[in-house]
Amino acid sequence: VEKLAGCIFVQNVETPALAAMLPVLSRGLNDKNEEVKRTCCLIVDNMCKVVEDPAAVVPIMPRLEPLVVSAMEKISNPEAAAVAERALKTLHKAGEGAETKTVGQAEALKSIKEALGDKAGSDAAFDEVAGHVAGLAACATNMRSFDAGVWQAKVGLVSPFTEVIEEIRAKLEVASKPAEEIEEEDTEGVDLYKGSFSLAYGTLTLLRDTKMHLKRDRFYGLLGPNQCGKTTLMRAIANEQLEGFPKRDELKSVFVEHEIEDEEVGVQDDGFPILSVDKPGWWWVMHTCNEIYKMETPVKEDTVKELMKSTGFGYPGGPDRAANLELPVTSYSGGWKMKMQLCAAQLMNADVLMLDEPTGHLDVDNIKW
Repeated sequence: VEKLAGCIFVQNVETPALAAMLPVLSRGLNDKNEEVKRTCCLIVDNMCKVVEDPAAVVPIMPRLEPLVVSAMEKISNPEAAAVAERALKTLHKAGEGAETKTVGQAEALKSIKEALGDKAGSDAAFDEVAGHVAGLAACATNMRSFDAGVWQAKVGLVSPFTEVIEEIRAKLEVASKPAEEIEEEDTEGVDLYKGSFSLAYGTLTLLRDTKMHLKRDRFYGLLGPNQCGKTTLMRAIANEQLEGFPKRDELKSVFVEHEIEDEEVGVQDDGFPILSVDKPGWWWVMHTCNEIYKMETPVKEDTVKELMKSTGFGYPGGPDRAANLELPVTSYSGGWKMKMQLCAAQLMNADVLMLDEPTGHLDVDNIKW
């Protein structure tokens, strides 16, 4: 339960995932410990917010709903009981408007005969086989199983049905889905990414069924209040955690943020760890390019130092500056740390460069730079 509560979920949750989590949630919601019940209710609340299709909740509702209701009634802690009540409301809301219309055998048979046209037989043997195929098609549709290979092998079965089964599958799949809102297409320029996703962190849902379309040579802004998921989204892209977004070897995505993570890169003689931020600024830039982002052509120390000098960093024998490229990263202010990361981004020549408030710590001259 604790591991499940700490997961980062980066895609829409569908029925199979909900079904896989059901045993853990069932055990947790039946536990005597109220804190475990509360955590399970938080997970239910979070998961249901990331469900795109309300129909995905319907199969698990008969088992999950009574458990949440029972937890809500039995929990004595008012705050935990409120969490359970909220989870129940979210569960009901997630299932609202679910299109639970099922396809009957007769409807599937009609589609089969329309697809066959003149090839449809009129004898009893044909009617018997057609009825069986129609039953399989209706069953697969109601299970939301639309794999083309499976339909060809397990539904179409024999000629002439195998010849038209793809047309029938496509028709029934379209009929089983709710009508989607049609958005205006941007056809100019080269696509870098086009898709939709959901993003959650632990028990907090950040983005749900969010559409994103990125073009080459464009500037985009992420707007939203604090804690809405802007930084988490960019970090998930940079860490290759966003389902469907191209990996770094396909699309080089670089993220520049305020906070620099402490990475252990060695051990001192006395056993204490050596962190990346304890190293000189030029070393951090070179390490980030070559080891973290694994550039095909590694950058060299001289190249890094020359870029940092031209960016304004101090150096031995040079002008006195607030930050020296030979000093540890820990000695840099927020603005100089940002400039150091921007040096690394320049060297990597990213396809997608993501900046998290890059001017937040910079003065007027550096903002102009």
